[in-house]
Amino acid sequence: MSAMDRLRLEAKYRAWSFAMGAAGAFVRTQSRIRRALYPGKEDGLDTVVLLHGLWMGSSCMRVLARCYAAAGYRVVFIDYQCSAEPATVYRAIQRSAVRAASLGSRVHLVGHSCGGVLAVSAWLESQGALDVESILCLGAPLNGSQAARELLGHPAGQRTLGRTGGILCAPIARERPRHGVRQPRIAMLAGTRANGAARWLGVIGKDSDGMVEIAETRWAGLDQHVALDCTHRGLVHRRHVAAIAVAFTSGSALADVASPRLNRAPAGDAGRTSHG
Repeated sequence: MSAMDRLRLEAKYRAWSFAMGAAGAFVRTQSRIRRALYPGKEDGLDTVVLLHGLWMGSSCMRVLARCYAAAGYRVVFIDYQCSAEPATVYRAIQRSAVRAASLGSRVHLVGHSCGGVLAVSAWLESQGALDVESILCLGAPLNGSQAARELLGHPAGQRTLGRTGGILCAPIARERPRHGVRQPRIAMLAGTRANGAARWLGVIGKDSDGMVEIAETRWAGLDQHVALDCTHRGLVHRRHVAAIAVAFTSGSALADVASPRLNRAPAGDAGRTSHG
């Protein structure tokens, strides 16, 4: 790579870093207002804990929140900034789960992108202490993110990822504990429309949602994996995706609720799969 090419690439990373920082600040301001709109009912209904992706805020999860609230779920948001240590987010998830349990509520985790990685990692790190019924990931690179690793090679990218984003660089544990631990249902909805910043930067291929490669979502510990014709951001903005998410949380198999036009993909040889 020539010096001029390196300068152009660094300029792209700086532009992306600035844009993500500005967008994140705006969304977090919205999120402080948004959380008040979904206080939930403290009457023993199932609780859904929503975790947004990196650089974003809970307002990005508003479509999911509305659908879950309409289905009778108590909705809880967890906001975090990329400067937070992953362990801090794990503790926030645990506190939300304990509070929900004290209300007689079962707990379900739904995480987009980095939020999905944090949700699964929190359960793995707890060694079963985090009692949840299900975990649904939306475009979460559980096998590690090539885009995140590329970002780490650039000063602007390092600032953009922060401490929380560092969890994306390496795969999470290959297997989930099986003995003596209550097993939640863990599933993945992945996007296949390669339109996003990482694709624009040229750090991932066309078999992706524009930010996360499909192979990065096929973790061996998944029970179910379904690929949708959707971008990375579309996974949290599309109502039909939210409807599939609610159906999964309510106990349905992804393959039973996904439309025939969706592209179903297996979770992997080692994963426990149910048609995709």
